[in-house]
Formats: sequence, C-alpha cells, structure tokens
Amino acid sequence: MSETNQEDTIDILKLMRTLMDYKWWIIISTLITTVIGIGYAFLSSPIYLAHASIQIEEKSHGGALKDFAGIFEEKSSSHTEMAILKSRMVLSYSVNQLNLTTEITPHFSIPVFGKMMARLSNYEPELKVYYFAPLSDNANSLILEVGDEPNTYSIYSAITSDKILDGNVGNIYETELLHFAVSQINAKPGQRFKINKVSELSAISKLKDQISVSEAGKQTGIIDIAIQGENKNHIKNIVTSVADSYLLQNVARNSAEASKSLEFLNKQLPEIREKLSDAENKLNAFRLKNESLDLSFEARSTLETIVRLETELSELKTHESEISQKFTRNHPAYVALMKKRNVLNAEKERLNKQVERLPNTQKEIIRLTRDLEVNQQVYIQLLNRIQELDVVKASTIGNVRILDTTQVFPDPIAPKKSLIILMSLILGLALSSLAIMIKSFLSRGIESTAEIEKTGLPTYAVIPHSSLQPNLSLKNIGKGKHTLLSDSHPEDNAIEAIRSLRTSLYFAMQNAPNNLVMISGTIPSVGKSFVSMNLANILAKTDKKVLFIDADLRRSYLNSFLSMKDNEGLSEVLTQNIPFENAISQYGNFSIMTKGKTPKNPSELFYEDRFRQLLEWASNNYDFVIIDTPPILPVTDAAVIGKYVGTILLVGYFGKTTVKEVEVARARFEQAGININGFILNGAKLKASNYYEYYGYKS
Repeated sequence: MSETNQEDTIDILKLMRTLMDYKWWIIISTLITTVIGIGYAFLSSPIYLAHASIQIEEKSHGGALKDFAGIFEEKSSSHTEMAILKSRMVLSYSVNQLNLTTEITPHFSIPVFGKMMARLSNYEPELKVYYFAPLSDNANSLILEVGDEPNTYSIYSAITSDKILDGNVGNIYETELLHFAVSQINAKPGQRFKINKVSELSAISKLKDQISVSEAGKQTGIIDIAIQGENKNHIKNIVTSVADSYLLQNVARNSAEASKSLEFLNKQLPEIREKLSDAENKLNAFRLKNESLDLSFEARSTLETIVRLETELSELKTHESEISQKFTRNHPAYVALMKKRNVLNAEKERLNKQVERLPNTQKEIIRLTRDLEVNQQVYIQLLNRIQELDVVKASTIGNVRILDTTQVFPDPIAPKKSLIILMSLILGLALSSLAIMIKSFLSRGIESTAEIEKTGLPTYAVIPHSSLQPNLSLKNIGKGKHTLLSDSHPEDNAIEAIRSLRTSLYFAMQNAPNNLVMISGTIPSVGKSFVSMNLANILAKTDKKVLFIDADLRRSYLNSFLSMKDNEGLSEVLTQNIPFENAISQYGNFSIMTKGKTPKNPSELFYEDRFRQLLEWASNNYDFVIIDTPPILPVTDAAVIGKYVGTILLVGYFGKTTVKEVEVARARFEQAGININGFILNGAKLKASNYYEYYGYKS
C-alpha cells in the first residue's frame, strides 16, 4: 500500500473514531429528528388524489375523401389537446361553476397544532359561500365567525377587523361594502374561517398549477387528469368539472366546423343549380334543332369517362376550399390533392383531344351532354353533402369521450409515513454526523502527540482529564476548597501522569545550568497552575526541598484558593525589599511564595536585579524551584523570567490549544534567546480517535 493510501486510510479511521466519540450526541439527535418525522407523518393532513381519463378519437373526412383517407385523415395531437385542457377557456368554466374565486380556509388560534388537533378529533369545519361580491378593497378579505345560535354568523374585515354584518344561513345581504350569502355551515360556535376573494385570472392560474394533465403512454390518445388535495369532494368536483368543460368545448368546436362547411356549400348550391338548368336547356335546344342523334359506342365511352373526370375535379375543388381553411399549400394533404387534380386534368386533356377528331355534330352533342351530366352529378353530391352536414351538426358529440369517470383514491397518497420516518432518521444521522465532522474540521485543538511533534517540541507528559480535579475557578475562592488532587486522590491517573513528568524532569535537569523550572502556558486556562502545584507537591514527597513561586502577578488566585494572605508575597519582595524568608509560607511538604498584592507594573519588576537575586537565593536553598508564570502569548513576563531558569516547560490544553499557538509561543521564546525543553498536554480525554495513543489513561 502506498504512503498516500495509508494516509487516506488513517484519515478515514480517525473520522470514524471521531464519530464514535460523539455517538450519544448522534443517537440523541437522530432520535429527535425521527420523533419529529413520526409526528409529522401521523399528524399532518392526508393528501388524496382525484383522477379521470379522456380518450381522443381520430377524425376523418367522408365523401370523396374516402379514397385519400390516409392522406387527408386529421389526427388530434395529444399535446394540443392537453394544452386545451389547461387553457383559460376550459378552466374558466370550472372556476365559475365551483366558485373558485372564493377561497375559504378554517382559521385556528394555533395554526399548525390547531389543525392537527381538529383532524385527530375528527372535527372538520366546513363553510359554503355561494355569493360573495366585494364592493370595497377592505372587503376582499374577510373573517367569518360562527355564532352561538344555529345557522348564524358574523362577518369582519380581515384588514381593518371592523364588523361588517351579522347574518343567517340562506339569506343574501347587500351592504355598501359587499354582497354576501352563505349556503351551509358545519362548525362549532366560535369557529372562524378566512375568506378571500381573488380575481378570475388568479383562480385560473392557481388551478392550472394544481391540476395535472398527462398522456397515458406514448401516442395512446388517452389523457389523464388528476389533482391532489385534502378535501375529497372538492378535488373530485374539480376534476369532473374540468372534464365536462373540455367535452363541451370539443363538441362546440366540431359543430362550428360543420357550420362553416354548410355555409360554403349553401353558397355553391344556387350557382350549380343555375348551371344545371342552363346545360339542360342547351342540350334540348340542340336536339330539337338537329333532330335525334345517336352517339357511337366509342363516343359514348369517351363521354362517360369525361363526365367522371369532371365530377371528380368538381369534388376536388369543393374539398380544396374546405381544407384550405385548415392547411397551407405546403401541407402534405394539400400537395397530394393538387397532384391528384393535375393527374385528372391531364387525363381530361387527352380525352378532349380525342373528341376534337370527331365530326362537329357529334363533338357538340358530347360537349352539351357532358356539361349536363357533370352538373347533375355535382348538384346531387352537393345535396348529399349538405344533408350529411345537417345531420353532423344536429348530432355532433365531438371526438373525445370520458374513458374513466372521476374517482378519488380511498387511501391518501401523502404523507408517505414509512418514507418520511426513514428520511427523518437518515436526515438526523446525516446532519448530526456532518455537524460533528465540521466541528472536528474547524477545531484546531491538539488531541495527539503526533500533532505536538509537528511543532518540534518533545512531549514530556500527557495528563488525562480528571473528574476529581479541584475546580480552580473563582466560585471556590474563600470556601476552603484548597486540597490538591495529589493529596486528595493520589491514585488518580492525572497524578500518575504528573509522576511520570517528575521522572522526565529528573533526566532533563541533569544538563540544566540550575534547578529552576519554569512552567508557562500558551494562553490562559490551560491548567499550568494545576500542573505546577501538583508537580511541586509530588517532588516534595520524595524528601526533596521544593519551593513553588507564583510569578503570575496579573491574575493568579492561588493565594485565595489556598486561603493564604496576600500581603506578603513576590510582589512585596520585588517592590518593598522584604526578606525572602518572610514571603514564604509552608503548604504541606513544600514551600510556597504567593504573588502578593497585584502591582501596577508587573513586567518591569522582573527586569529588576532583586528578582535575579531571589532566584539565586532560591536555587541555593532548595532542591527544586517551580515557577508558575503567566501565559506567553498575552504578555511577555515568561520570556523575561525564562532567561534565568534552566528548564522550561510549556503547557497546552487538550482540544483547546492549537498547533499554531504552540509554534507562536516557541517563536516568542526563541526571539528572547530561550529554548523550551518540552511540552505538557493537559486535560487529555480518552476518545475512540486516540484510544490506542492514550490507552490506559481513563480516569
């Protein structure tokens, strides 16, 4: 396995261990979101689906177009019909029929919870308004409150809250603000309803968004109409109304086509009748003039063919007028008709040339007979077509039919309880895990010795967090809680770690120029005082003479914590030149010099020769001198003190102190010509992410 793959594996394992550290937080968060999901799934209003389907049948022309059914057949486009279904023309009928411009919603004092409780108690307040015409903007939005007496109510303006009227069910009221009538109330006294009047265009737009229109399959000609909603009767009425409206407009559209064709044919009929009469007169006159003439077999056959061609051409002309209203000249149907007409004209021209070779008398009788028979055929066809269209117009049923009547599915389609519960569980698990990963990513606190090694400092000790550690906060000042952990619970793992620090310190001080040990921190509240005091106590228990100096002249509370006076301490030694011995008190097995009174200029005091003299005296009179200094990052006191001591230890807190802070602290010391001997990681917590590193340090 490559080095990169190993690092990736380590990162994944670390991530999994980090999640394990917060497993209870993840479990609780997941349970909360799951409970919320269960509540939503079972308490939210059920959504039902109303459905109907319509079949679009193909339309084809009769008469002479039967020979060209494949070309002239007109097919309804499902996409076109679906667009018509959702058009304003169709939906406006449903909006007006169902009074959808009046929106009514029950009003609860606690909107969501009140609605849930009403549904759980099978209480479904219902109000039907059959007439609502606001005459003022203040009356567009109303609040109706059900009265204490049966079938009574009061109307208020939702905008101004002014009462408009008191009414009874069934009565029509006309005021200067509105015209209003209620047809039915099924609700408890005091129940309120919100009533809004919207424009017809807004209602149509809303219905268009709510209703679903789709084709069942591909090119089936079957259209599904569906809508979702909480009220079964309401959504059923909407789908039924939309389907009926679509059927009505379809019938009206087909009837209009028949009317247009009738109008055109009725205009053609007198002209054809006149031509027929004129042809009869001319033929009769010619026969009288030339007495009886018989056509030869060849001439008769030619005449019949010409008559047939003329009849077909006349029919094509009639239908050309009809399809020109629907198609352009480039449409395949129109082009096919023109080709057919050209073929017939060519055949007619050929026969006319044959007729030209006949004697003049025969030629004339053929021409007159042809005109008569052609006009007779055209006239008869026109009459038949008019009769057909009269029947079509009278019995038009459209080319669509309702295939499936409106039905509401008995079971709600939403909410999908099992899916919601599963998704809420997954969401809770994912969000809590993501939050932990983000927190882990953003947290730059040191949690392993490997991170310490990146700073170039050796790790002298990893001190586990102790639940028994005395709280060194202000709340314990003056309450006598001054027992060190090394005295009260010497078996604690934190104290065991400090004992290991003692051993490391022995080896570190072998090459040190003196027996002065400075313990500083990166920032406040990392536990340096806890480490330094317990280290002093543990060193003293090995029959060593130990002095603890509290050099944090700014914010140390050790004198109060240990219930010691602060009138004689380090500050007084440096400012008042009191004898060193007078500022030292005995605490258990070791000596302690508190900070004394807080001076005005702490940093300048450490530059005084008096401080150097103190350290020399302490070094000569004690085996170990432990100096607790302020943190290095906020102030420079530690850098000044560090010039005099032989061993320097830096304390950081687990998960709080960052690598960057350690690096900056080290740079501060190095700028002053001081080297840090080692690092102490305090407050370490046993986690899955560092289990193997800190195994055995559970406290």
